[in-house]
Amino acid sequence: MELVLRDGIEVKIKELHQWGTYNGLLEGLPTDKSNKRAIERVIKRAQEMCYMDEYYLIEPKQTPIEVDKPYRFGTPMSLPPIVCVAELWHHQPARDEKMHASSLLLIWFQKEYCFPLGDEIIEKFKMVDWKKHALDFEY
Repeated sequence: MELVLRDGIEVKIKELHQWGTYNGLLEGLPTDKSNKRAIERVIKRAQEMCYMDEYYLIEPKQTPIEVDKPYRFGTPMSLPPIVCVAELWHHQPARDEKMHASSLLLIWFQKEYCFPLGDEIIEKFKMVDWKKHALDFEY
């Protein structure tokens, strides 16, 4: 899949990984604090899968979970149910002209498994500042 960013840079999805946000949650409700830890684990897993330290996270929206009584473990909040991790490539370097190409590890959350990507997430993709966030590499 190819996308054109707001600055005219055309990128391709080289890899795409997806899994359930709350895979492994055995009991209880997710909270704002546990979601923060979950996002940190997602970032670490994404970095290990794609062998990249730098990443760009499209900050997920947390939705309150209605409960009948106070929840003693924190404020119940849910993230979108699907984690998406993509490695994007562009055939030109972002900053260092001595390099051959550039890539970016992009992490986001959404309601359903891809494909297709939702219009809302595509608009967020387009807003990524490639020259600022992408890493240059050589073959």
